[in-house]
Amino acid sequence: MFGPGPDAVLKELEEALRTRNPERFAQICATHNDNLLRWFPGWMELLEQQMSAERQTTLYAVARWVAEEKQDKSLLFTWFRPTQTGGTDDTLVAIDELEADGAYDDAISTLENALRAPGMTDEGRAELALRLGRLQFGAGRIAEAESRLRECVGRARATMEWELVAQAESRLFELARWRGDGPSAAMHADSVASNWRRVGEQRRADDWARRSTRVRQGEPLVRATVRLEDGTQLEPEHAPLPLPEGAELVLVRNRPVFPPAERQMRDGRNLLAGRQFKKAREAFREAGALDPFNPEPWYELGMMYLDADDMVSAASAFARVEHQAPGWRDVRAHAWMRDAIVERRSAPAVWRFRREFASGSG
Repeated sequence: MFGPGPDAVLKELEEALRTRNPERFAQICATHNDNLLRWFPGWMELLEQQMSAERQTTLYAVARWVAEEKQDKSLLFTWFRPTQTGGTDDTLVAIDELEADGAYDDAISTLENALRAPGMTDEGRAELALRLGRLQFGAGRIAEAESRLRECVGRARATMEWELVAQAESRLFELARWRGDGPSAAMHADSVASNWRRVGEQRRADDWARRSTRVRQGEPLVRATVRLEDGTQLEPEHAPLPLPEGAELVLVRNRPVFPPAERQMRDGRNLLAGRQFKKAREAFREAGALDPFNPEPWYELGMMYLDADDMVSAASAFARVEHQAPGWRDVRAHAWMRDAIVERRSAPAVWRFRREFASGSG
């Protein structure tokens, strides 16, 4: 297959891992840096012949080293070898790595190629389609995500994989809620409840039946939940009475988080912490454009305008927050203060409150 050189290097790498010597492992990889990509296909072929768990661990460690040190994720793709029935069982760690790094396009193209591979069962394809739909939503590719999730539902129903149907339908439910399509969301919630009932998960089925009822009744943009002192968050009907000490009411949006907008929000907050105000403002605006249903970017912009004494812009931003999520955070208190200033009702107490709030002591 290949000469004694690469075979000896592979054994050295295995020994370094076996003796828990990461410094030695990294030193060997660095020494043979130029050859790793050339040797790796032969090592993979050897692994497939021997089916050695120890060798698999070693080769995956090499792939991770190359990905981190050389900024080259190509070896991670070699782990994507879909099984006939398991779909993604052999590959989740590589796809997870790509997703965590924000490399959605790479992960999506890898899964799309796998779906075209011959010989996979409907069950395996259904699992891949579910994973692909989730990734496409994370990348902001809404129509493609919906198509893949429906494909998963169809294939899973054909093989009577009811739990898989429930998982895909729950994703479709969230997509419908994100768009504000109550009737479609309720229909998907009914399907989720029915499929959990099929597999004997009555508690889950009851929970989804309640969600369906809430959506059909026209759920508000935000709802109040009860957060206990240990961080546990409960719907009001499930909260213990009397409420324990430390419990508080928390507003929750009735829409899922849209990952592309959430990434922009994270960037904006980091820029704001670094006092890069102009770039932070652009990041928040981009987040608002990506997810037109999210009050959070406009809340952050309103606070920035408030701090900059731009009361007219703050008024516009807070009005948008109130429209999208009535009562979100403490926006009504900010709106009152902003109105007082804009309408020249700014008594000294208002300014004192504002200064104390800005300094964190209010």
